[in-house]
Amino acid sequence: MPPTDFFGRDVEIDDEDNSTGDIESILSMFKAAGCTERYLRWHYRSRHESLIAVSNAEFYDQKLVIFPSAGNDPLATGVSLEYLPDALYDRGRTRTNKGEARAVAKAVMKHAVERPQMSLGVAAFSVAQRDLILVEVELLRRQTPQAEAFFSRHPSEPFFVKNLENVQGDERDAIFISVGYGRNETGKVAREFGPLNREGGHRRLNVLITRAKLSMRIFCNFRSEEMDLEKSAKHGVRALKNFLKFAETGELEVSYETGKGPDSPFEVEVIEALRDLNYQIEPQVGTAGYFIDMAVKDPELPGRYVLAIECDGAAYHSSRSARDRDRLRQAVLEGLGWSFHRIWSTDWFRNRQQEIGRVVAAIDDARSRIRTPGAVPVVTEVQPTHVIEREDSTRDQATDFTQPYIKAVLEPVNGMELHVAPIHALDHMVSKVASIEAPIHLSDLTKRLMDAFGVSRAGARIAGRVREVVEYSARRGAIHFREEFIYCVGDEPIAARDRSSFNAADKKIELVAPEEIEAALLESVRLAYSLDLDAAISSAIGLLGFGRATQKISATVEERLERLVNAGSLARVDSVITLPASPYGS
Repeated sequence: MPPTDFFGRDVEIDDEDNSTGDIESILSMFKAAGCTERYLRWHYRSRHESLIAVSNAEFYDQKLVIFPSAGNDPLATGVSLEYLPDALYDRGRTRTNKGEARAVAKAVMKHAVERPQMSLGVAAFSVAQRDLILVEVELLRRQTPQAEAFFSRHPSEPFFVKNLENVQGDERDAIFISVGYGRNETGKVAREFGPLNREGGHRRLNVLITRAKLSMRIFCNFRSEEMDLEKSAKHGVRALKNFLKFAETGELEVSYETGKGPDSPFEVEVIEALRDLNYQIEPQVGTAGYFIDMAVKDPELPGRYVLAIECDGAAYHSSRSARDRDRLRQAVLEGLGWSFHRIWSTDWFRNRQQEIGRVVAAIDDARSRIRTPGAVPVVTEVQPTHVIEREDSTRDQATDFTQPYIKAVLEPVNGMELHVAPIHALDHMVSKVASIEAPIHLSDLTKRLMDAFGVSRAGARIAGRVREVVEYSARRGAIHFREEFIYCVGDEPIAARDRSSFNAADKKIELVAPEEIEAALLESVRLAYSLDLDAAISSAIGLLGFGRATQKISATVEERLERLVNAGSLARVDSVITLPASPYGS
């Protein structure tokens, strides 16, 4: 990409023969000479599809092949917006935004302390804003000695603060972008965005917004709808408006299930064989030009895939260089967190049972690597260009999404009937069950007591006695009892628990506390960054261990989702659910 003279001085050109002076690059020269254009279509830098989605739409006519993420990396959070309405652009004097520069510097130090394993770069739209950010970062570094190790941790990808002109060729795990321009002291958003206002400015924006591998945060003091564009606005400014809108709404183009059928009868056979073994298989998973033949869903976290399976069916034979294509695509997918398995049709039809055994072993191996701290996918042929190292603590957080539901087992009580047992003895048993299973529904608590007393059926006397004991325990402050659920006393947060091992009779949504359903929803959205309404409900149901979403289950979960949105714990834009914005320092 050619440089601009936006930040430079006018230079007088003495060369009389300047026939190429108005051609901005060698590529433009070739194009002017009539050479054929060809796109480089594969994009594999971004570990989250949202990081390239805007460029693909604005600058590449949706021609890029974007490889879907497996959803295993909690650091791959994609694009987000830090809206700073109180940070004003000083247009008349310094031409900087001091409030925004301070917010960026604070975010840098927070990153250095909390996520030092991720390399970081900061890009500003202007030289003046870049210099101010450098000053603010330096001031905070003097006050935060514990963060200093971060600034020497990534020698191959050191921390930088650059202006828009100088970021070409750089890439980092995380990129912070400071727009700087925007609302001034008069309250108006000026139509002033540095090089983006010039011809070819869209290429500067394209370079800027494609530097991140895992996450990108945009710091800005206005929203996209506040940009009043003229009909003559340059492509770069119009693309900026769309980019900011994308960052605000959280409408991310994530790996999605296309609903397409398998590509060949061979793939149909593989899918049916695996579904017969109770694996959840989704054909044709992907985005923007590349689709995996089939993906195995993780039963512990719907929305995450444990294994990509490719078959050498019709799609394989459609390429003249199929073997090289598949080898390279496999390397890219493994770099994006996928575990990979290939089935050859000749092997399948010669020994079907053996190939099924190999697939099952690959699924088990992939699931164990996800669960085991420190495990990484094994790359068999081509190593990914970039390997992102993470500390053990991050790996633990990435794999420990839910905890299994543990049932309390009380010691057997012999020679006494439940409905006449002493209240203090039953009170002690209630407290023990609550300490293990709370929040627990009254009917489930009754079952635990019945098991201890060897009772198979609960009549009116038993039900009445258990309720009497629970109300007694609540009056003396040992437990909380509300809306038929028993809770522990204290402020310990309620987490979602996996009930996938329960039998069908015990797996009822009405027996799950509302707070636990909300915890599952919050965790699902946190892990995925944003989900559409149906996916958020499906993911939460999966976290709770319910394999199938009936109308009753979905309605119950959606009711809790609406409560979270109304309370501000989640944000909803149209049908997209995201976490609410929370700027650093608030």
